[in-house]
Amino acid sequence: GITPTSHRAHFRQRSSSRLRQNTYSFGIHDVCEPGSRWNNYTFSIRDVGNEIAEEYTASNTYALYVDGIVRTEVSAQLQSSMSLGLGPWKICEVNEYVGGNVIVSTSDGDCSEEDETDSFANPSVNFVEYADDVEGAYLVDLNPVRLDTKILDSLPGECSFGMNWPHFARDINTNEYYVSDRRMQLQDNTFDAAFTVERQDTYRECPVVPKTFLNEAHCVPRADCG
Repeated sequence: GITPTSHRAHFRQRSSSRLRQNTYSFGIHDVCEPGSRWNNYTFSIRDVGNEIAEEYTASNTYALYVDGIVRTEVSAQLQSSMSLGLGPWKICEVNEYVGGNVIVSTSDGDCSEEDETDSFANPSVNFVEYADDVEGAYLVDLNPVRLDTKILDSLPGECSFGMNWPHFARDINTNEYYVSDRRMQLQDNTFDAAFTVERQDTYRECPVVPKTFLNEAHCVPRADCG
């Protein structure tokens, strides 16, 4: 017969949920560690509700800002392709791939059906004026391959990414630019092999799980876990 396996273990090995910030139970996959996820498209669902601003640069490009941070540079003025007039524009909906539809409204709109909206193609992450600020990295395809998304294989030197999202990287193999995609990192924490590594991206020194009838016989206080 077929040997039964744990559905929870199967899920944990394949889960890749997004996190906006660290929690007491979960940490975000360290952007410097192999396996961290990176996207070539500029705007994602997490940007919905934020505003896009546009600014001409000395490199003859148009920088697109969200929350005061340059997210990409495009060659054609965004304003000239839309009917909403001067920005900033509020992001209403995002299709997550290069060329996917990004629907926006005026900054004072609420993205309702009554609001006037327009759209543009989700641009790839690209830098010209700000290229020197972007760190190089070796990125590889996911398996199976996912459109416009890669994972970190390695860095050429010491990691210098900051603490705050977004992080940007230039794929050394292709010279394409990517933005980090913050994902939950799950760890094996079993009766036989407790996970006790201290992590800076959670609020507790070691993983802490609720005591239940399933694990109470294996719960052991640890002085090194706070």
